[in-house]
Parts: sequence; C-alpha cells; structure tokens
Amino acid sequence: ASSPADDSSANDADDGGEVSVTVSPVTQPGMRASGSVTFSDGVKCEWNVDQYGRPALVPQQEGYRPPEDDMPKFGQKLEQELRGGY
Repeated sequence: ASSPADDSSANDADDGGEVSVTVSPVTQPGMRASGSVTFSDGVKCEWNVDQYGRPALVPQQEGYRPPEDDMPKFGQKLEQELRGGY
C-alpha cells in the first residue's frame, strides 16, 4: 500500500493531488448524469449515474483503480455537483 499522506511528487495535477469532477451538459440515453473525474494521481476517468442512481466509473486505461483515499472525495464532489445542477 502507498502512504496517502505524501504523494505530492507523484504527479503535479492542479493542486497536486486534488480530485476534480465535471458534469457533462449532455445526458447519455438511459443515464441520469455523466461526466469526468480527474483523480489525485492525474488519471482521468469517465463516470455516469444510471436512472436508478447507481454510479459507475469508466477508466480510460483498462484495469486502472483510483487511489483508495480518492473514492470518498469523488463521492462527495459528485454529490455536490449533481445537487448544484438539479
């Protein structure tokens, strides 16, 4: 496991380790919402929420797993973005 405290040298994305979420203005068929997320390691994934409210991540790199510490941040930011847009 990697230490979550000091990964700032790994990849200097925006603030060196922030999770950023964007919501697409275009809704895909069968989806409630979709967009993209950039994790603290600088890797970008697509995300979507189906009509039942289930979120899914679609990594651009097969087999990619986001840093474990990023998942709660992703969930919080996704919720904030979706609340702001509705």
